[in-house]
Amino acid sequence: MSRLRSILCAVLAAALTFTAALPAAATYSDVENATISYRDVKLKIDGIDYVPHVGGTVIEPFILDGTTYLPVRAVANAFGREVAFDSATNTVELGAQSPTYFQPSVRTGQNLDKQVTLCYRDVKLTVEGVPYTPTDLAGRVVEPFIIDGVTYLPLRAVANALGVAVDWDGSTNTVLLGEQLSGNLYSQSSPAPLGISQQVLGVTADGVRYTARISVQRTVTGNEALQLLIGADIQNPPPPAGMRYGLARVTFSLDRTSDGSAISVDPTDFDIYSFRGDDYADCIVTPPYPAFGGTLLPGQSISGYVPYLVRESEQRPLLSIDANYDGTGDIWLALR
Repeated sequence: MSRLRSILCAVLAAALTFTAALPAAATYSDVENATISYRDVKLKIDGIDYVPHVGGTVIEPFILDGTTYLPVRAVANAFGREVAFDSATNTVELGAQSPTYFQPSVRTGQNLDKQVTLCYRDVKLTVEGVPYTPTDLAGRVVEPFIIDGVTYLPLRAVANALGVAVDWDGSTNTVLLGEQLSGNLYSQSSPAPLGISQQVLGVTADGVRYTARISVQRTVTGNEALQLLIGADIQNPPPPAGMRYGLARVTFSLDRTSDGSAISVDPTDFDIYSFRGDDYADCIVTPPYPAFGGTLLPGQSISGYVPYLVRESEQRPLLSIDANYDGTGDIWLALR
């Protein structure tokens, strides 16, 4: 389990117990009218765009006095925890681990102010049994509150309590939680040369976030590639007229996953493009040994051949992996 997820879930499960009794000298009043602001705030968790939601309904973060808030349930969903509310004890319960699906969602992108009523119940937080007073970036005390029966927590205050990395990208209006991509120097117009690794912050179809490094070590093309393919399987057909085979020796090193689990990779995780941006069809043949693909745990690497088929006139084919499953964040590697 990633440090971000495991620590956040552990402290939320341990700390978000609400006391029903209100001390005689409470710091905050029970009810307060306030103006909250929606400013199209976005979230990234471990470098992956995340749209917070509850029960399939998108929840927009809002800002109050410079602090970004989300419902407890939305935060829990982001880190794979089931949530229940015990009205008898006025307790929010975060339960067993459940899958976290980073599926594309529709954002409304609101930009408006709204009048609401905040209800305070002198909610206390503890971190591993130690009382903790959440504060904002300026060091001012902030307290969880309830709006229309929904309990909200400040994102930065919780992250600070846990020692989880939190940052703000003003250029994109995005809250950054956890590990972020350090920055790749290459793009479709300037792909990574052979032997140069690129970092990937990706997410599998099962919703597992991962960090990996990918490189193309060497390529074999034309008749040499064809002979290796025939040697691997006599049933491998010759290339269609005007086309040629290629084999890319790809190395994939898995650094970490969000829950410590293994992930599976195979040649279909990659796409082959022309330098002009045309997407070539998948090459369905039996690759020579070692073939790329398999299941690996964090800390493990695999290296093998990914077959591809391009036009004979293609001078600068590219290999790409769409790390985000939504058409963004592509990693580009040269095949020549």
